[in-house]
Amino acid sequence: MNDLHKLKWLPCAAGGLMCLLGLGCLVWPQALAGVLSILIGACILAFGLGLLAVGLAGRRSMPNAGILLVQGGVNLAVGCVFLFNQDVSVAFLGLLLGIWVLILGALQARRAWAYRRLGLPWKGKAASAALRAGCGVLALLRPFAGVQAGVMLLGAVQLMVGASVIAGALFVDRALGQDDSLDEWIDDSFGSGA
Repeated sequence: MNDLHKLKWLPCAAGGLMCLLGLGCLVWPQALAGVLSILIGACILAFGLGLLAVGLAGRRSMPNAGILLVQGGVNLAVGCVFLFNQDVSVAFLGLLLGIWVLILGALQARRAWAYRRLGLPWKGKAASAALRAGCGVLALLRPFAGVQAGVMLLGAVQLMVGASVIAGALFVDRALGQDDSLDEWIDDSFGSGA
């Protein structure tokens, strides 16, 4: 559990970058349109690496760490597409971002369902899943809007995802830092191999 506590800065940094990108897109949409794919790719790639690190560190002690690994892999793939295909249109960026957010929403819904079955707090995860799915649908419905509207929509999605990442990382850190009862619950729930 101590490894997870030490790694909280990874998702917080990735979430912070996403929030900054989202704010930048909302405030300066015309200026960022030219480098948008690079910025989004870097943020999503950083987020994916953070999820993979947390998933790998907690694969034995964290419920549903496999879902974090899947999310990290999806983020790495999408981040590479954004980063290495810089000549793609804003419409393609909107479609890809919409699909990405829908996939993350589905994975978050899966985690919420698993948390509910385990008796853990799940309503926040379910709300996040619904919000992500809604943003994904909006991005898919309006990919051909003007450059400025597309950049602003991408910025709003990045801001929401970044804030969600930071909130989730801080929640997990707080839960891990409270006491050893989480370790005991994991051992009781999943067994310690005995």
